[in-house]
Amino acid sequence: MKLYATITSERGKEIGKGGNDYLEINIKAEKVEGIPTRANIYRLRLNVEDGRLYAALHDYSNGNTQDLITFRPGPQCYHESVRKENGKEICIFCGLTLSARIA
Repeated sequence: MKLYATITSERGKEIGKGGNDYLEINIKAEKVEGIPTRANIYRLRLNVEDGRLYAALHDYSNGNTQDLITFRPGPQCYHESVRKENGKEICIFCGLTLSARIA
């Protein structure tokens, strides 16, 4: 079996353009029993809306689309609360090491 992918985006054909709001990956197959050569099997679509990442998988064999993920980055940590450990200040909320010495 051989698999092929075609990746397209809203700015995929424009040279020098920045990022995209979505990405589509079409998955095709060859030499698979019961599937015509290079027929679309699945489409994976990733898109960003209102600061969230969405992913959906479309199955061409039955026409169903399944939502896979919805991801929203966590809020920005301002490191307001720290603990002192082994001569270092560590943010209680995100775990970032803020300094190498204790004042």
